Amino acid sequence: MGSGYKCVINACIFAVVLNLSIPFIAKQFFTAEELNSNKDKLPIRQLFIHMFLHQSNNPLIGTVVIVLIVALSIILGYNFKILK
Repeated sequence: MGSGYKCVINACIFAVVLNLSIPFIAKQFFTAEELNSNKDKLPIRQLFIHMFLHQSNNPLIGTVVIVLIVALSIILGYNFKILK
């Protein structure tokens, strides 16, 4: 296995760990009012809160999306050098 693929695997592992842990950690710092707010027409802070809550309630699909984006970004970055 080449070092490029090891980099992809390492990045994907970190993406999974961060994607699963950050929402649960962040959830501890939100107020009850912020946790129960309606998502329509919210300020940016409450949109982030809503995103973190959604991620902590549905971790699998979000993690799959993040891993795909990270892996494809690194593979494409290795194969297509935009900046040299």
